Amino acid sequence: MIVKRINIILICLLLVVINLSSQEITDTLEDDVRNSEYFIEAVAFEDSINIFWLPLNDEDYIYEFELGGYQLVRTELQLNIIDSTLADDGLYDYLIDTLILENTRKVIPSIADTLQPKDSLWMANNANLEEGFMGVLGELFYGEFDPSNEEVSGLASTINYIKYGYETHPDLMKYIGLGYTDKDIEPYKFYRYELVPLFYKGNKDYVDIANFPFAQGRNLENYKVEYEGVEIAATETSNLTLPEADQIASFARAYEDSIVVKWMPSSAELWSKGLESGYKVFKLSTDGSIDTFQVKKWDEDKYRSTADVTSDSVFIAAGMLLYGDYQAGLTTLKEQSDAYQNRYAYAAFTMELSELAATGMGLRLVDNDVSKDSLYSYIIQFQDSNLINLEGIEDIQNTYVPLTKPMDFKAQSGEYSIILSIDKETNEEQFTYYNIERADDGVNFKRINNKPILFAEEDGLNLDKYDYSDSVAVLYKPYTYRIQGINSFGEVSPWATLEAQAIDLTPPPAPSLEFPTQIETNRASIKWQAIEDAPEDFSGYVVQEGNKYDGEFVDISPLLPTTQTSYEYERDFDMTRSYYYQVAAVDVNGNYGSSFPMYMHIIDSIPPAPPENVKGEILEDGTVIVSWDHGDEPDLAGYRVYFANDREDEFTQLTDSLSFINLHQDSLALDVLADSIYYRIEAEDERFNRSEYSEILALTRPDVIPPVAPVLYTPVSIPEGIKLTWDKSASTDVVYNYVYRRVEGADQWETIDSTDAYGVMLIDSTAEYEVIYEYSLRAKDDVDLYSVYTMPLVGRRYFEANLEAVKDISASYNEDDNAIQLQWVYDVSDHPALQGQDYRYVIYRSFDDQPLERLIQRVDKSENFTDNDIEEGRSYKYAIQVLYESGKKSGMSNEAIVQTSDEN
Repeated sequence: MIVKRINIILICLLLVVINLSSQEITDTLEDDVRNSEYFIEAVAFEDSINIFWLPLNDEDYIYEFELGGYQLVRTELQLNIIDSTLADDGLYDYLIDTLILENTRKVIPSIADTLQPKDSLWMANNANLEEGFMGVLGELFYGEFDPSNEEVSGLASTINYIKYGYETHPDLMKYIGLGYTDKDIEPYKFYRYELVPLFYKGNKDYVDIANFPFAQGRNLENYKVEYEGVEIAATETSNLTLPEADQIASFARAYEDSIVVKWMPSSAELWSKGLESGYKVFKLSTDGSIDTFQVKKWDEDKYRSTADVTSDSVFIAAGMLLYGDYQAGLTTLKEQSDAYQNRYAYAAFTMELSELAATGMGLRLVDNDVSKDSLYSYIIQFQDSNLINLEGIEDIQNTYVPLTKPMDFKAQSGEYSIILSIDKETNEEQFTYYNIERADDGVNFKRINNKPILFAEEDGLNLDKYDYSDSVAVLYKPYTYRIQGINSFGEVSPWATLEAQAIDLTPPPAPSLEFPTQIETNRASIKWQAIEDAPEDFSGYVVQEGNKYDGEFVDISPLLPTTQTSYEYERDFDMTRSYYYQVAAVDVNGNYGSSFPMYMHIIDSIPPAPPENVKGEILEDGTVIVSWDHGDEPDLAGYRVYFANDREDEFTQLTDSLSFINLHQDSLALDVLADSIYYRIEAEDERFNRSEYSEILALTRPDVIPPVAPVLYTPVSIPEGIKLTWDKSASTDVVYNYVYRRVEGADQWETIDSTDAYGVMLIDSTAEYEVIYEYSLRAKDDVDLYSVYTMPLVGRRYFEANLEAVKDISASYNEDDNAIQLQWVYDVSDHPALQGQDYRYVIYRSFDDQPLERLIQRVDKSENFTDNDIEEGRSYKYAIQVLYESGKKSGMSNEAIVQTSDEN
């Protein structure tokens, strides 16, 4: 059957709806990567399209309900159709090569801006809708609904009831913000409905549908609604599945003056539905016209009257299926169910074998209103259903194509049987059943199958051919076979013919072989016991040789007499391979009865070559992987692995027995001082010859032992900073020493510097004066392992500089004011320890011969001072010192002496 497609927009729209070409369409839209967030379904009626949806993530609906609901955008799409091409068989094969969306699309900005559940008042006033289920939904959104299953959370209950409502009361979905009815549409237009959640527009999704009377669109296949198990109206609702479109398989045959269409529902339940309701068949022509046919089963009277005048036994059997008492004597539901299923299966069988039976069961249509070579599409649906799918559509070109004979008809000879076969792929498109005939004389053929042969296969076998076995009584006699195919419309093909014969496949009994022996360097002796009660067709013995017990064996002797029981064989034996022998008893038809193979020990003193390319790795957990190249000696038996902790030590065998693979796994303790471990490998053949040792493999253990800490000495304050000295670590793999510092009493260390492994001294020039620090060291090795911290030691950078004193101090007496005026000069110290510190002048005074005493501390930075506390007739002495806020003092200035006047 050659399926043709009609090159008209109307059919293209239909194919898109049923997902035949939806991928070609969506691939041409920008940004149309389908990561579905919703299940969306659309159903077209004559004057409207209903759209329903469900979030795939339960929590999404709650968020979307609370944060704004949905917007629905409709896009009208135009389609272009690419012209058809001429097929190799000379028939026009109208194929839709590409479906291209026009760049210009009519986009309706929004047909619904905010889709949300109705308010609580509306739900209260309409609580009785759909037997009160609207009231249940109202309680979920606005009341304090308490589910019967207390273990189910409020969110889970809400989602369960919404999903249940989608299956049982889809019209209610538009009242809870999950549905919409679009009436502003035109017939035969193609639309896309895009769902946009207002709270997060990245979750948008869409569905495509054509406004055709029985069209249906979905954006997901086989979507299953999952429930938590709550009970609704005393009905268990767990694991309910969305209803699928009715499945109707169809096929058609073109005869130029008519087209015959046949179909069959895909289940017993649907077949029963078709018997009750009948079918509607739509015929779509290339001119865009649509014809409708009503097809029903024949009533019982018409069946009986036709049965009286026909010899079609299959048609009569079909009548029994429709009007016979097939449940008579069946008592259990299972028996009735099994009979019902068998009735459906036999109906499918009869409608294939008999055109009259298919017509009588309402599963066949003959359309005589057709034109030669024109294209038509037939769409089958149930009389009372708007649902359809791909299996219910049949496209055909009205050009008669004669049946060809079955292809690749072959035969395989067996013993008293001949296996006939035909290629599965090249024949199953044409034929459903087959007849096979045989002629013993090449002329007079007789049917060898009682009923037409239906080839079938179990699921998962994936056969490439169909076989039929025929038993015959005589061996080596030629038989002529021919096979013809029968299609689903009762047409028979020309015969395919071949000739075949059965042959003798039974070998003689196998002889008993003794152990072969090597009697000289280049000579072997093979002996066996003669077979008893040899068959009449026994013709002698053949000695065979192989290099494996279960390998291939070749003949090394001619056909030996039936009385011979030994054979000597000369050859140059290869010491690197194995030799096995067997003896076969042979009959006149070339059938071999072989003994069990026997191994012959070869005198061999040549050891295998030492293993090469030995390499390995030690993992962090101490696991060692050692590998080497596999030897190519045929008689190689395995390997032995040896190890040592020192290259010069004696190596110890690690393997208890031969290792048959060229890899060994070892386990090491890593917390040892030995840095390396050494391995070498030895090969051994089947004759216990051992090779020389391989080259030694040296592997370094991963370093998991931290280095020993350095020894830190007491820090010393020097003018440049704090000097640190230490003895380096005793570990040999140290690469750096790290110096740490913290203020005494602090928790965290800071790294202040580092040295290489040989460094033993460092000056901390960044230490602040008079601050007490703690110092510590750590050593780091070449695998980034650190030693412990050394014991912290305290260090302090002392302030030892002599600060410059005030200079140019002078004093003068003012007799009128009875006061002494001091003046001086001071250059502020640039010592790093004093940068940014405030300072004060401390003035000392004495009179006559008394020692200096502190007079005053000046905050003011002016370099003068007036002393008004003066007595006449005395001698005063002054000196000045600078005091910094850190407590550091300058030296005392030079003394300034002044004499006051006497009163007289």
